[in-house]
Amino acid sequence: NESISLNVLEMSAYGIISFVTSGGCQTWPELCELGIVKEVDWNNLEIVSKDVLEDTKPLTADKKFAARELVSIENHIAIFIKQLKS
Repeated sequence: NESISLNVLEMSAYGIISFVTSGGCQTWPELCELGIVKEVDWNNLEIVSKDVLEDTKPLTADKKFAARELVSIENHIAIFIKQLKS
């Protein structure tokens, strides 16, 4: 499985949906739960095309904000500090 790339994280911060290889959400399951990252099987381009066309609706402001919070460096630093303290 491939981890989610930096460009997918950057697009998530802007509320842009990304399609990643099946199993790719293991590194950022929260983004998949928000619906901003979707797993697809690239071997079936017909289904991928259908998914892309169906998932072009704009995300809600709440989902965009949540995604931005998840991928922010500030959030990651807070997590690391919390782990160091425990």
